[in-house]
Amino acid sequence: MSINDSISQWNLTWKSLQSKDPYLYRDPDGERDVLDAEIDVGRVFQLILGSIGFVGNLLCLIVLLTKSLRNYTHFLIVTQTVADFIASAFLILVASLRLMGYGDRRREIESERFGAFYCYFLYSHLPIFAFFAISTYNLTVISIERYLAVVKPMWYIAKFKRRWLYILTGAAWILAPLMQIILSLDVQYDDGVCITVKYFSSSIYVGMAIFIWEYFVPATVMLFSFACVAHKLRKLNRISVAWLRDRDHVHVVDIPGDSSATHSKKSRSGASEPEAKLASTNQTTPSPQNVAAPTSSSLPTSLQKPVVNDRWPPRVIRPAIIRRKKTTKVLFVIVLVYMVCWSPNQWAFFYHNLGGHFLIDGKLHLATIIIATCNTCVNPFILAFRYKVYQRGLVDLLRRSFRNGR
Repeated sequence: MSINDSISQWNLTWKSLQSKDPYLYRDPDGERDVLDAEIDVGRVFQLILGSIGFVGNLLCLIVLLTKSLRNYTHFLIVTQTVADFIASAFLILVASLRLMGYGDRRREIESERFGAFYCYFLYSHLPIFAFFAISTYNLTVISIERYLAVVKPMWYIAKFKRRWLYILTGAAWILAPLMQIILSLDVQYDDGVCITVKYFSSSIYVGMAIFIWEYFVPATVMLFSFACVAHKLRKLNRISVAWLRDRDHVHVVDIPGDSSATHSKKSRSGASEPEAKLASTNQTTPSPQNVAAPTSSSLPTSLQKPVVNDRWPPRVIRPAIIRRKKTTKVLFVIVLVYMVCWSPNQWAFFYHNLGGHFLIDGKLHLATIIIATCNTCVNPFILAFRYKVYQRGLVDLLRRSFRNGR
């Protein structure tokens, strides 16, 4: 090995120590990359999960877009699916390019312009983590919408208009990925390869800001919202159970104004008997006690109407309550799965920024990334098993496809 080769090898090793990129750190013979097998296994998993998420979310979009988007919850589920679909697409693209060696010494990029674009935009995983952040904040908007719909229903009906839904969703899509733009500045293009210099990500303040912005604040809002929703639904469930228990407790009220009442015998005052009863009834101010108390009537059966005790919800609104409860449960499962998938990676990142001995790009960190990536492909399965609108739409789509195939 010549002196120039030794100097070049030393420069490459020094760059690799600065970047901590295992693909740039070679053994003395330059024949194999240290840890590249482990990294490649992780990227293969990301490629598989991205493919599952791409197909699953695409199918969800095809089914859900056949339904009306006037329903607020349905609209938010569609936007969530779009974010996961785009994240899955970029995950497939970036994992494939990294597996082929683009950006490291295995396959150098000759074009400086394309190399700079690739390093800043794709090698840094900017679009992947940007849409991960968008997905997180879209779930936050869903949690807020469910909180208002269930806990504050009167305000929700009167004040929460469609423009507010668009404003919240647009703000989530624009503001959520801002922190990821800062991290993309840590990657530079240098002589055909991408170098991770870690100007910003090594700062404890930047790391804390990312943790708070992309995980702690959304997770707090989601947990608080669904805790309040669960409390409200439990309260409504107790009322519903009590109503079912007392549904046979009915009473009879007088229905004035029927034409058959004109044939009744006149009272001494010249009014018919039903009219006299109506007059005596109107002299008393109605109250819940007066309405709920059972009374008897001498009117014919045609003039009598059973009324359910008004302390309990009428039968006609029960299906709406049940639908709201089922939809909220589906969204709660989606949020719960998000917490399970992303918490290990985010808390490990938080521990690393506090100075803990957690090896970035190590096996444990790689495992947390794979678990977090699962979040992009699991939501279609949740919708398939729990969301009635998606189930009916999927059945209709399969039925039409079968008929067209015949």
